[in-house]
Amino acid sequence: MNHYNGLKKATLDNWDGVAYIGERKHITVMQKIEQLSYPGIYFFIGNDKETNENISYIGKSSNIASRLQTHNSDRNKDWFEKFIVFTSKNGDLNSSHAEYLEAD
Repeated sequence: MNHYNGLKKATLDNWDGVAYIGERKHITVMQKIEQLSYPGIYFFIGNDKETNENISYIGKSSNIASRLQTHNSDRNKDWFEKFIVFTSKNGDLNSSHAEYLEAD
């Protein structure tokens, strides 16, 4: 597992995928990582500020970093504190793959 200013990156030798695990504060750093301009799926994890209930959200995007930046600016998504992103190391995951993973 590698770290990029606290943003964690996980890979496996026999897997073309890559996962990034981080917090809201890492979203601006993500713009600098080429792999995060690729398609992928993401999970937001947080708590409802009024009820303190756990909330999760699953999404897909053709450009992960850009989409997370949009969510970060959305006042309706201010509840999420952490995220997990899955994409490919070489851009081999396309939008159709991401749609399949999001829906399954």
